[in-house]
Amino acid sequence: MQALPLRALAQQRAFAPATWSGNMREAALVTDPASGAQMVRATWADDERSPQVEVVSRMRTRNRFNDWPHAPRPQPPADLASHLKS
Repeated sequence: MQALPLRALAQQRAFAPATWSGNMREAALVTDPASGAQMVRATWADDERSPQVEVVSRMRTRNRFNDWPHAPRPQPPADLASHLKS
């Protein structure tokens, strides 16, 4: 049996659920009761010569591109407008 830790921020919305694959006989998501850390616990057959497991963590991203030279400029608050006149 082997346990592989998962990312610490698994509860954040920016992360998609982790997936795992390999030639293990059994795999399960477990939580350490003392620390709350999540792990994938994998078990292989006793005669498995090359035990393998792959855990994939994906992060969701957002396109935050902004065309700064053409972005609209916000108007200063009215109380600042008189101080900004040249």
